[in-house]
Amino acid sequence: MLALLFASLSVFATPTKEDALKWRMKIVEMGLPAVTDDKEARPVGVMENFLQSSFETSLTNMEARRLFKGAVKTQPWSGHYWPNYSGGLAFRWADPRFPQTDNWGRGERYFRSQSGVSTYFNVLSPAEKYDYMTSSGPYSPGSLSQHQWNLGRDEFSRTGSVATWQGICHGWAPASIYMPKPKHNVSFRFPEGEFVLTTEDVKALGSLYWANGNYETLHAGFRCNAETVSTNREGRVVDPNCFDVNPADWHIALTHMVGVKKESFIIDAEENSQVWNHPVVSYEMEFFDPVKSSVRSNRFRDVIRDFSRSNSIPHRTFRSPNTKYVVGVVSRIQINVETMPGVAEDVNDERVYVYDLELDANYNVVGGEWRDQARPDFLWRVRPGVKPSFPGDSIPLDMWSMRDANWRRAAQLNNAKGAPIKLLVEELFRLTQ
Repeated sequence: MLALLFASLSVFATPTKEDALKWRMKIVEMGLPAVTDDKEARPVGVMENFLQSSFETSLTNMEARRLFKGAVKTQPWSGHYWPNYSGGLAFRWADPRFPQTDNWGRGERYFRSQSGVSTYFNVLSPAEKYDYMTSSGPYSPGSLSQHQWNLGRDEFSRTGSVATWQGICHGWAPASIYMPKPKHNVSFRFPEGEFVLTTEDVKALGSLYWANGNYETLHAGFRCNAETVSTNREGRVVDPNCFDVNPADWHIALTHMVGVKKESFIIDAEENSQVWNHPVVSYEMEFFDPVKSSVRSNRFRDVIRDFSRSNSIPHRTFRSPNTKYVVGVVSRIQINVETMPGVAEDVNDERVYVYDLELDANYNVVGGEWRDQARPDFLWRVRPGVKPSFPGDSIPLDMWSMRDANWRRAAQLNNAKGAPIKLLVEELFRLTQ
């Protein structure tokens, strides 16, 4: 029924975000089934671990502290997600002759055709430039370029294609938060000639640094790998592996990470089996009557419902046993999104998530239910104070002795994991400021 409603809307005009939200709220009023795959109550310990700090559960105190709206202090930078189908970091994004298609085979054949061909360094891929800098050579066994092309080799040989969503957005997202945006290019001179590492090349290596390094993360929610999720008669997910983040935890994470700390965190913005990691930039909340969703207010008390006195509130049997009141929330968030190489601007996009909050007698958040299928799959961030570590970290390196035997040995160890040399990446980001 949900699909039919949206299909009928698109017959007359392309729906705007406001149209889509209006229809979703109408669906709530009609009492149609919604997937609300959270636990009955906010799971104790999840936000305690995720935030690593004390937090408010009282909507009264959140309102007094003006936490229903917020933005991060530093805008994360946009970058490419270097998908496997185009060769990962071996994608020659600045080469006009590189096959600009989603066909892994064409790109890999072009790469092999360049072996031994004299070419300008400024059209090489980030991986090729890195291989020359570490004296590995992009066509040598064990190079980073070879590792990157191998990421799609098996899937292409089995199916004839490589999934377009597979890349390193899980590296770009934390890199854009925890590393400064490169501001200008860096030139290097080697016996083969002089070449430039552009800001895009540096972003790429920084993304790989976070994608394949070892470091500790903090999570809330679960990743669902199922294409079809099993639900009960009320439309509630029954597979614990497909419980998304609890709406109460989502509300607390948003108000405290972005609202209080002014720091970004990362969400899987898609609720299906694909994973698209995006940093959260800002948010704004509005409350609605959980029975009459057209009744809105910026103050939660204006639209609150006494749970015991309203039989029209959906999913009654799945509410927290401590529920005294229920209030609806529309959270509009801005997330940072990927761009193609060469796009310097930082680009944000909007997501709208609609849910109920369950409150106790003192207006403390004790649980929640999603009101439709749009919701973040899971949340994560890097544990404060940690950085990625790599196999080659144990080898002593000197920037003034780049390309010596130690550099080659460290590169070979790291290349096996698809990771760059830590010292080089951190120095590149310093030099581009």
